[in-house]
Amino acid sequence: MNRPDPKCPVCRIAMAAGFIVDQTHGGQIESATWAEGVPEKNVWGGVKAKDKPRLGIVSFRCSQCGWLVNFALESPKR
Repeated sequence: MNRPDPKCPVCRIAMAAGFIVDQTHGGQIESATWAEGVPEKNVWGGVKAKDKPRLGIVSFRCSQCGWLVNFALESPKR
């Protein structure tokens, strides 16, 4: 998939690219990923995702109204 370049569905202006931060155990910061299926809890209170293929997420924000649009990129991220 080519990198999307969306316009805000509300304001009809170009949106700024960014990413959603995912803070892991120990405070390390990563970018969030998308996994197919329904989340299942693990024994430590998180969710099981080890065996699920994951895709990187790119997020776009409208500077006028704050609307977010997210895309799961085709290149897998594990």
